[in-house]
Amino acid sequence: MAPMNTPARILVADDNVQVLALVEAILASAGYEVTVCEGGNRVVEAARSGSFDLILLDGMMPDLSGFEACELIRAQPQHDRTPIVFMTGLTDDGTFEDATAAGGDEVLSKPIRRSTLLLRVGSLLQMGRLRAERDRSRRERAEL
Repeated sequence: MAPMNTPARILVADDNVQVLALVEAILASAGYEVTVCEGGNRVVEAARSGSFDLILLDGMMPDLSGFEACELIRAQPQHDRTPIVFMTGLTDDGTFEDATAAGGDEVLSKPIRRSTLLLRVGSLLQMGRLRAERDRSRRERAEL
């Protein structure tokens, strides 16, 4: 988790370059450090090689679905608790259940709306910071 004075690092994956550009522009204009990837295989590799405070995944990508990518990312120790948000045009109950089963924390419906994206990202980053502080406090107490 990025320190309070450092911009949060967000990883975004989608197979649609227009969606990637839109999400990147929205997040960058809000002061976040954004890394974009086209496709599921690339996002898994990016997550493996870096540390991110939040990950946004398209649910349906041709090479590796967002659900499969999420499971592979969750298996990485540095991302076992990183908030993961699915972006999808599918809004049925099955999609939400698949997102949860894969380890996702939230689902955003496409088309992506600036206000909704920034609200959800901000909330999840705050929850991540609070979780990290709680874990740090527990470790410190255990050491005493």
